[in-house]
Amino acid sequence: MSIPKRDSIVKEVKRRLIAGLGDIPLIEGNGGIWGKWDRKIPCLHFYEMPTQKNKVKPGIYQVEWPIQIEYVSRLSRVDLVYTEGRAKLQALLKAVELDERLTENFSLPNQGKDLVDSYSCVADEIMSPMPNIVDVGVVYLFKYVDIFNGYEQFRH
Repeated sequence: MSIPKRDSIVKEVKRRLIAGLGDIPLIEGNGGIWGKWDRKIPCLHFYEMPTQKNKVKPGIYQVEWPIQIEYVSRLSRVDLVYTEGRAKLQALLKAVELDERLTENFSLPNQGKDLVDSYSCVADEIMSPMPNIVDVGVVYLFKYVDIFNGYEQFRH
């Protein structure tokens, strides 16, 4: 049984974040950055946002799927929110953007297949939600083709 495309995309993005930014806590879900979390900093927050699907032909969809990633860390100097934020933003972008088609296990000996047709950072933000904290957020839009599996159980 193959892993659904969404699962493969998430797995690869997480692998790249950990490889590029270090083994820091990665928190999933929509509890909100300042919601239910244990305030371990630095940390990454990962949000899977709603998809938009357009039918290409019966059983085939063109999918656009945004994923929001936030990198929360302490400031070394309170007066350098944007300077430190830009450095964190650059590190976050470099960790994810290694190729054009999000190739599975990119640059590793067991490099796999391309997971998407294209992806790009469509929004970013640097802010200081609390004193001495910088929060760098990005939204990546992943575009890929997926199949409709809803009737698979009836085809046997």
